Amino acid sequence: MRRRIITCIMLPLIACLLLASVFLSGAAPVMALSPIASQLIRVWYFDSVNEKWLLYDPSVPNELNTLNTLKKGNEIFILVKSSMYITTGSGVTVNMSPGWNRVIW
Repeated sequence: MRRRIITCIMLPLIACLLLASVFLSGAAPVMALSPIASQLIRVWYFDSVNEKWLLYDPSVPNELNTLNTLKKGNEIFILVKSSMYITTGSGVTVNMSPGWNRVIW
């Protein structure tokens, strides 16, 4: 019985730690934006430290994409084909309209 209790406690804890590591370190755009992949056109993010725009465009070869990580709190600009909802890295659900959408990830 004791072994079963430990397993029931440890598995959710491990899952929680794995999710926390994704939210704290960021996630690859291809994974983070997979729920809207069919409607996604491109994403831009301005890297204020290096003073340059970073791009994620699912229609180009991956080596041409310069946005490699979406981090919680980043301000990104998402271009989509139609209305939809997305849940950000912060856990906030955002209603997006066709065209450009400013989202705090």
